[in-house]
Amino acid sequence: SHTPFLAVVAYQKVRGEYPQFAALMLATPPQQLQVSDEQACPLPVQGNAWQDLAIACFEYQGEPIPVLNLNLLFGRAPR
Repeated sequence: SHTPFLAVVAYQKVRGEYPQFAALMLATPPQQLQVSDEQACPLPVQGNAWQDLAIACFEYQGEPIPVLNLNLLFGRAPR
C-alpha cells in the first residue's frame, strides 16, 4: 500500500506580508539536494502544465526535476 506524504509550505505573495500556508501531496518523501548551474535543463514536454507552474528545472539522476513557483501555484484559483 502506498502512503502519500504532505509537504506544508509557507509563502508570501508580497515581501513582508504574513506568510500563507498550503500543503502539497508528494509521492515520496522530499529530499535535500545540492544543485549546480550545470544541472539546469529544459522543462519536460509532457503537456504544458510545467510551463505554467515551474520557474526552473534541473536534472537529477537523468530525470528533469521542475522547481515549482509556489506564489503562482497557490495564487491561482483551482481549475
